[in-house]
Amino acid sequence: MDSALIVFTKSPYGHINIIEGARIAQGLLVLDKTVACVFTEDSVLSLLKNQDPGGIGLNPVKLALIYLVNLNVQFYALKDALDERGLTHSMIDEDYKVKPITVDDLTSLHGEYDTTIFL
Repeated sequence: MDSALIVFTKSPYGHINIIEGARIAQGLLVLDKTVACVFTEDSVLSLLKNQDPGGIGLNPVKLALIYLVNLNVQFYALKDALDERGLTHSMIDEDYKVKPITVDDLTSLHGEYDTTIFL
């Protein structure tokens, strides 16, 4: 395996998927693998600007995600997931450099990677 596409589906809080996925990505990067992340379903909420989950006793996921961005991991967000939640691209934290994609784009992207990890 030389490349992996990590597909997130769960919300950023109440699940460990985003943090654990970031750890998996870091491990793959250490092994010199190419990694990209796709945010679908409720995981698109993790990309919003100015999150502060301190009120519910949690830390923001931004530190884990921005670390990946700084290591040149490409982030994609499924347009349908954004639209279904009433989110616009302007609501997404620009630090993530997210590229919105369609389902057809996701299908093509899936074919470019040796393995896909769903979280």
